[in-house]
Amino acid sequence: MCDLICRGSNGKNILLRGKEKARIHAEAFSTEPGEITSTYEFKFTAVNFPILNNYSSYYEFHANDAGKKYYFLIRSDVYKSSASPKWKKITIPGKQLQSSSNSRIIKIKFFHKKGATGKAIGEVFTDMSTLQKGVGLDNTYKLYKVNSNSNIKGAEVKLSSLRIFYNHPFVNYFESGLRMLPLFAIDFTDANTVKGKNLHDIRSNLNCFLTAMHGAGGFLEPYNPSKKFIIYGYGGRPQYGEYQDSYQFFELPAKAERKLKGLKRMMNSYMENKNEIELYQPRNVSWFVIEAIRLATLNLIEVKKSLAPMNYYVLIIVSNGKFADLEITKNAIVRASTLPISILIIGVGPGNFGSMAKLTGIKGPVLDSYGNKAVCNNVKFVSEKQIFGTLNVHKISKSEYAKKMVKFRNKLFSEVPIHIENYFSRNDLTPENLSDHIKYLKSLGKL
Repeated sequence: MCDLICRGSNGKNILLRGKEKARIHAEAFSTEPGEITSTYEFKFTAVNFPILNNYSSYYEFHANDAGKKYYFLIRSDVYKSSASPKWKKITIPGKQLQSSSNSRIIKIKFFHKKGATGKAIGEVFTDMSTLQKGVGLDNTYKLYKVNSNSNIKGAEVKLSSLRIFYNHPFVNYFESGLRMLPLFAIDFTDANTVKGKNLHDIRSNLNCFLTAMHGAGGFLEPYNPSKKFIIYGYGGRPQYGEYQDSYQFFELPAKAERKLKGLKRMMNSYMENKNEIELYQPRNVSWFVIEAIRLATLNLIEVKKSLAPMNYYVLIIVSNGKFADLEITKNAIVRASTLPISILIIGVGPGNFGSMAKLTGIKGPVLDSYGNKAVCNNVKFVSEKQIFGTLNVHKISKSEYAKKMVKFRNKLFSEVPIHIENYFSRNDLTPENLSDHIKYLKSLGKL
């Protein structure tokens, strides 16, 4: 038997094209959009394996197609001298193993190793159609010697586990009904006063915050059928409504009922409210990660009860410096790593962003205060200034702005496909599962 699991392919940069439907720039991925690839994970053991004093053992995978010579694929780890070696798992892309008829001959060659030299002692032959049968008699092999000096009498090699990972490009999930819901958090701390100027001031319809919203929101909008964007502020003191004098977090509501939706409505809400917010302190952002956790958890409960489609949440934190609640934020990030959540941090202004590496996993896995490790790196940091090259975005020509915006979006969202694919892989969910769920909701009249 073997396990069938879906796992994300190694996506790289992505580029949004079009307004009504998200289309992916094919050259940015290792596979074409919609192409499903596979990865094989093998584990082999042996019994009655020949032992030589102080000799370790390892094996190599070689493949042969259409009568051509064998070519090397991968080498296992080196196992200490033992009559029953248990080598570690190896993974091989399906494209390297499969042929149109699954008849590609596989040679597994075994070696003794002492010091830097390896000596071939035996080999077995099989093919992909046999390997795909998984653990059992079909994949128990007698070791054949490769030279007259090899003493391999009674030696057998066994396939002890096989897992096949099917890699679904992330766009397939959206085509099957996944929705992406963005949450924005905007920095209103007093660090946004630079040389007597407020970074929230708008010139020629732009500032660095609107540029961040335009870049991130413009990319996400086609994946968001509800056209709903939630925008919060933090670190300031709003002088309106229920949030008056609350400097922790506050919503930026739409003040007037206008026929604006999606990104335009969010950016308009920002422009309507920003002048009624006093820049203040501190720069605490953990609440937004916790809010994303709350929303994602509630949605998963609704999905389980067949009450709603599945959402993937993208939290965009726009900041002009390091976070005051870094440790609490790390705790929340570790929890969020188990859920359908990506966290994108956009650095604006001249702030100090050195601590962001502690959140993105660049300097090692993110750990919470109890030593628990994030199950994946679902946090990405991008400096807007490094791409646009100036705080005065309004001075850039339209054509130059468009070019830099493409680069900004590519860099900001480069890892989100991997986040999405990895989440569904860990939870054994395929695009077909989502599609079936949507069909069921429609049959119940809930869509």
